[in-house]
Amino acid sequence: MGNLKYISEKFDSCLNTYRETFTDQSKIPSDSSSSLQQYDSAVILPLDFSLEMDGISGIIPNSAFEVPPEVLPKSYLTQKKESKIGFILHTIDHNFNNNKWTTKITGQTINLRFDPLSAEEKARREANKAQTSNDIIAVENGDFPTTAAGCTRQATSLLGKSQVVVNIKLIANALKTLGVTNKNAIASICAIAGGETGLVPKSEDHVYKLKNLQGVFPNLTTDQQKRATAKGITKKEFFNIIYGEYAPGRVGNKVKSDGGLYYGRGFNQLTGRGNYEATNNSLIKKFGINVDILKNPDKMNDVDIAAKALALYYYDRLKNVNQNDANYFKKALLATGNDANGGYKKKAEYHACLMSDYQFLI
Repeated sequence: MGNLKYISEKFDSCLNTYRETFTDQSKIPSDSSSSLQQYDSAVILPLDFSLEMDGISGIIPNSAFEVPPEVLPKSYLTQKKESKIGFILHTIDHNFNNNKWTTKITGQTINLRFDPLSAEEKARREANKAQTSNDIIAVENGDFPTTAAGCTRQATSLLGKSQVVVNIKLIANALKTLGVTNKNAIASICAIAGGETGLVPKSEDHVYKLKNLQGVFPNLTTDQQKRATAKGITKKEFFNIIYGEYAPGRVGNKVKSDGGLYYGRGFNQLTGRGNYEATNNSLIKKFGINVDILKNPDKMNDVDIAAKALALYYYDRLKNVNQNDANYFKKALLATGNDANGGYKKKAEYHACLMSDYQFLI
């Protein structure tokens, strides 16, 4: 066997190369090039190795072999549990001494595979890059951001959350794919989603006090109100009453059990079999995604699916509204159901922030 030799000069050289490369943004390729920014991989420092063995033929320089995944740490494995690294040979020496033939091979580590970035991680990196650029320009100009009129601390608190930053980028990208590029239009839709669900896809709540239930669903019978507020009622039982018994045709449900399946989910609480079916068809047609949210309605809470579904919802309902219309925000509220879940003031604050201090997100 040969030896793995630690040489401090070579290690320091590798480490300095790593520091220089990954802290200087100018050395990272742009998205338009054959970039590795679309992939996720742990940084692997080059490792030289040498190995001496009994004489062997058939090995030539630039031969490579893969390191078995079972001997590697998890950070060096792909999501599919495949090895990310291998070794490539650059020197091969044959020696004949005392009637003994030995072969010494020398090489170094190479990257073999990378995991594609998830949509969330791509959006996070884009948002971080935009924020960093925005901050640098502001500092260089001595132009530190000030809070715009209507952009409250409550709004900035939500829009400053890392997951919300990612989600806004996903929504904006989905809208742009559909041709909605106007910043006011994108800000309007994101602001409304902020008021509806805090810009985090989630399922509709099913626990109500009687007074609140009467306010939200005023036409329920006394019996329905009693059953819907019973202690320990499940989500499915609750929505079978609310959307299965109570005006089911309003949201496109066909049978009572549809109520317990197609309750509100996603960024804008998509509700009803009819809406789920229409959205499912549009996801296939416009984005080429076939997740079948009719069979798997909880997929509506997948952040990428939720972002595309939200974009499709407003793209369809506002097709007759010019995206450059100055009143797009108000018209988008009407398309939501005349400010469906209330909170107009809060949505207006989010809109103000996204059109001022947080415009880099959209």
